[in-house]
Amino acid sequence: MHKTRNTGITLTKIGELEMEPDYISKMPPGILRHILMNVVKEDGDVAFFRLSLTCWLFHYVVCEASFRKEAHFAWLDSVVNWSAYSSDYKEMYRVPYKLTNCLS
Repeated sequence: MHKTRNTGITLTKIGELEMEPDYISKMPPGILRHILMNVVKEDGDVAFFRLSLTCWLFHYVVCEASFRKEAHFAWLDSVVNWSAYSSDYKEMYRVPYKLTNCLS
């Protein structure tokens, strides 16, 4: 059973979104990417997971490898003063993160 509220969002059950509000899906991709980039910059890498669960459009944007790399470095550069470190240190630690499984 579908119910529509005043917001225009179609609900299949209370709290379950079937689709995003119209203004999100019609937003220019560059603007949406910029907004999501700011969210990651403010919240850090943990924002990737929350944003990817918000809606299919956010999931599509934040799962792009180029977005993840750019957002990670934007956040990292906002919390670390790289000019205080040597170029060797920067080369060693200013790298994309990598998730691996623990073997033990």
